[in-house]
Amino acid sequence: MALQCLYATRIGDSSPEDSLKFVASEMDEPPLPGAREYCRKLFLATVDAQEWADEIIAGRLENWELSRVTFIDRLILELALMELVNFDDIPPKVSISEAIEIAKIYSTEDSPAFINGVLDAENTSASRSARSTSGGLNIGAQLYDPAGYEFKGKIDDVRIWSKSISQGTIRKNMYKEIDPSSNNKLKAYL
Repeated sequence: MALQCLYATRIGDSSPEDSLKFVASEMDEPPLPGAREYCRKLFLATVDAQEWADEIIAGRLENWELSRVTFIDRLILELALMELVNFDDIPPKVSISEAIEIAKIYSTEDSPAFINGVLDAENTSASRSARSTSGGLNIGAQLYDPAGYEFKGKIDDVRIWSKSISQGTIRKNMYKEIDPSSNNKLKAYL
């Protein structure tokens, strides 16, 4: 549904909200509970972040120009990048797998491997969680954060973990005393 809405908005002269209404009215079966709202959030966030997504995609292309990427592949990549970066409840492997499956249905024979390569390169980028769209360091915000929820206070400690952890785990442990003997953290700076 999100891909259909994005396609309708970019090809037609309709607003994002009109595209949502049109695609929803054309569906044969109603979506699963919660799916329509999820698709709506993903679609609208992706519409707002086209320039950001195109920069990320262009940065992951080797010996290839962004203008040469098929239209559908760009749309699939934009949606998947938004999901990878701003939808923490979806594991990255799921986002990448879904994008590959969508490419198998709607794009060319070579598209699944291409999309996998671009998304895998972005997902495994060591600096993904610390980069910002302005090139600086973002603390407490997503890579693309239209609401501007980045941290604006003082930092009293920094915890660097030796493994990837979810935002939920961070929230759960943020007020706990630091255990210097813990082998989950590389360093704790107070």
